[in-house]
Amino acid sequence: MGKGEERIAVSRSPCSPLSAEAVARADECSQEEDQIAATSLLVSVVKAMIRQEEAVYAYASYRPDDCCTSNGIKEKWRQDICHWTYSVVDHFDLSRETVAISLSLFDRYMAAEGNKCTGETALLTSLTTLFVAVKLNEKKTIH
Repeated sequence: MGKGEERIAVSRSPCSPLSAEAVARADECSQEEDQIAATSLLVSVVKAMIRQEEAVYAYASYRPDDCCTSNGIKEKWRQDICHWTYSVVDHFDLSRETVAISLSLFDRYMAAEGNKCTGETALLTSLTTLFVAVKLNEKKTIH
């Protein structure tokens, strides 16, 4: 027998001073308190997630406005890398989703490095991220 059932059983006994209405109101109050507690818990969890996202996962320079600065990834380089990645994926008849994964890895790595690189570093990074994306995403063997 649950809490509510016990209360109802008690209220139906002839000696009980509680009415069925009082028991129903008490049950509603406890349900409202449970909802308030659940909402409060949910709010605190979301706030903790936002704090963690801002502190740990945030990349202030993920895609800088001034991407053509000295020693930074140049927009033309990224366009060339994107075209090259698509041409490799199309040549080997791989999923184009692999390109999205590769470029996401590339951007995140560059952001972690402060977008500081040379042309050679950008090419090596793009090759590596494509390799990782193929290994993660493709089931097909490349010959």
